Amino acid sequence: MDNLPMDALLTQIWQMVSPYVGGAWAALQRIFAETPTPLLIGIVVGLLLARVLRGVLIVAGLAAVVFVAVRVFGIAVPGLG
Repeated sequence: MDNLPMDALLTQIWQMVSPYVGGAWAALQRIFAETPTPLLIGIVVGLLLARVLRGVLIVAGLAAVVFVAVRVFGIAVPGLG
């Protein structure tokens, strides 16, 4: 596999991965075909809320790290004291 050209390597990788991708896609289509619309809306809204919450937690974590760094190293930042 080390001496294959890039297109042959990508073809070989796709042949290994494609059955799993196809199976997952078929399962997703089956779920969307059999599931009532309110549940799908709930899933989409839940995924969006999870993404927003993750962003808020990342920003809060960075703010906490900066706050601790300012306190520990004694950096003078207006508004933080």
